[in-house]
Amino acid sequence: MRIFTRKNVLSFDFTNTEIKVVEGKYSRKGLVIDKSISVPVARDIYWDGIIHDMEHITYLLGQALNSNNMALGEAYGVINTTEILTRGIMIPKVEDNEIDSIIHYQLEDYIPINAEDYVVNHLKLGPIMDEGIEKINLMLVCVPKSIVESHLSLIKKLKLKPMVLDYSGNAIRKLLMINQQINGSNEITGSIAAIGFGYESSIINIIDGDLLKVSRLVDIGWKYLIESLSHVFPGLNENEIKEKINALTSIDEDYESNTDEYKVINGVKTYINSVFPNIDMIFRYYSAGQVGNDVDYIVLLDGLSNIDGIEKMCTNFFNKPTIRMKSLNRVKFDGDLSKYANAIGGLIRLGEVKK
Repeated sequence: MRIFTRKNVLSFDFTNTEIKVVEGKYSRKGLVIDKSISVPVARDIYWDGIIHDMEHITYLLGQALNSNNMALGEAYGVINTTEILTRGIMIPKVEDNEIDSIIHYQLEDYIPINAEDYVVNHLKLGPIMDEGIEKINLMLVCVPKSIVESHLSLIKKLKLKPMVLDYSGNAIRKLLMINQQINGSNEITGSIAAIGFGYESSIINIIDGDLLKVSRLVDIGWKYLIESLSHVFPGLNENEIKEKINALTSIDEDYESNTDEYKVINGVKTYINSVFPNIDMIFRYYSAGQVGNDVDYIVLLDGLSNIDGIEKMCTNFFNKPTIRMKSLNRVKFDGDLSKYANAIGGLIRLGEVKK
């Protein structure tokens, strides 16, 4: 039986293959996560931020929440979709309370959209000098209004009170911003590139201090790995191929070339090597943007990051220290932090797209 509580909050991370939910609370002391669940969803139910079957997804999530006795009350959401538009802009230096009005009146000059169809928010990227004039660097985040409304409606149907909708780049920014150490010994300093190997695409967010400097998608997700392995294992369906990938613990193990393990490892290495050059282009774009910009180290999230050896491949290719997120000094959580990082970051309220 689910009970109403004002103490704990639910946070949903909506992705293409599963919806991840955490129950916890955020305070000045940090984050405490009491429960976490993951609910698989089919493509005809939910895909790329679009709810195709509201009744079915409500049922699936409702059953999962009830069976795990998740709290009733406030809920936040993190949306991942290619329909979100981001654009870096510069505006004259003004007071913070004037920024929204400038964006409102000049939005269509900055980005070619119908403003009435989008919910628009902004993130400050810091001051910048432009031809000797100090300006403010901003990142616009434009979410289709239909996507915002459908997710708010879903949360209401689950007998929850929707409070905030966020997007993955900002959730990761907040999570890193409030912590000082990753995995007990790695200080959170300088510019950090958080890389998530998603199913449809890979997400790259570059965070420097409390600022999200770059947020980009690379249209090469691990579905391409599955498609490649389907030719190696023609008798297996997608779920069976996923099982083979998930069973892999390391890409550094030695196997005979005729074994399934060898073939899967070879496929993973080929896929990773195809993604890296695209990520490198984003790193170069960041470095070229302003003198002193450089990625200091890389943090791997979710997806294939659980496989030992991916970190070493990443370190060798980019010549930058690479780690998988396993723990944070201000997050108390017994589950897979790498998997639930977006949902956990969504619990942190620092001003997002609000209901």
